[in-house]
Amino acid sequence: MIKKENKQIHSVKSLRSIKVNALASPKLTASVLLDLLQNEVAVPVVEAIRGSMGDVLKGLEDGHCAATVLRDKFFERMLSGEQRASLKVVYKTQNTPVSQPGHQCEP
Repeated sequence: MIKKENKQIHSVKSLRSIKVNALASPKLTASVLLDLLQNEVAVPVVEAIRGSMGDVLKGLEDGHCAATVLRDKFFERMLSGEQRASLKVVYKTQNTPVSQPGHQCEP
């Protein structure tokens, strides 16, 4: 997720060496981002944020980072239309089977 007016970032690969906020471990948001760029020479500089998705977004809004990793449910349910309109989705991962409603994993 980036600010809509950011014209320098247009894909995940554009995040090379860019400061990106993500929730601190044990959340997997930063790991998913880094996995997308596993064969790249330069990867984003991930700053682990302790707290909530709101805290991660605040870093982007306040200019502490150029991009942030947000859960889709947070983006869709917790942000106002105005907030969503001010942001641009650079990449969206597929839902994992565990996160899909009504899906049960096979043993």
